Amino acid sequence: LRTPLTIVGLEAERALSGRRSLAEYERALGVIRLENQSMTRLVNDLLTLARMDAGQTALRFETLDLSDAALEVVERLAALAERSQVQLCAGELPELLVRADRQYLTQMISNLVENAIKYAGGDSKQVRVETGRRTAAAGELAWVRVVDNGPGISPEHLPHLFDRFYQVDKARTREAQPEEGGDASAPSGSGLGLAIVQWVARAHGGEVSVTSQPGEGAAFEVSLPLPGPAE
Repeated sequence: LRTPLTIVGLEAERALSGRRSLAEYERALGVIRLENQSMTRLVNDLLTLARMDAGQTALRFETLDLSDAALEVVERLAALAERSQVQLCAGELPELLVRADRQYLTQMISNLVENAIKYAGGDSKQVRVETGRRTAAAGELAWVRVVDNGPGISPEHLPHLFDRFYQVDKARTREAQPEEGGDASAPSGSGLGLAIVQWVARAHGGEVSVTSQPGEGAAFEVSLPLPGPAE
């Protein structure tokens, strides 16, 4: 919480310490805007988790198509992916009717896609979103999977990915500043997005998992129960 506030204060003091060129004022305002976006995202994530912990989150369940929700997220985040030079595409999206809260389901998928866009890598950055169904011991499950071709995740980090404030690589959690060639529109990390994904998945009777190897990207999958005929 202190870091973006400190950067905003330093940039404002530097801009006000003497007469500056228009380019210098624009650079300072760009940094301040970037830090404001980072702080806003962090505060919103903290408030979301606080409400969840306090039992103040009222889920409004309805029957909806998981694939429609996934496609909606892909379309909404297409501009972000383009700015980050990431190819965001939808794979197989069969109709999958689930009982879910549309707002939180969309937020869950959005967190996964934004995370994938952030870490997609290589000469051709790619993120794929797909859905499907399978039979498990607990019954029929629907799943949504987000796959990126980024640097992957070492095995020792996998058990902790959904812990709050856990960050695999702290050097990657803050985007470069505008003067360093950073993208002010790119999402910054707080270590809370995946914790929210896990809470939403479990609140819907589901679970989230990840498979990854260093250098081979990562695949995050959320599985949700499919309602039976009576439901």
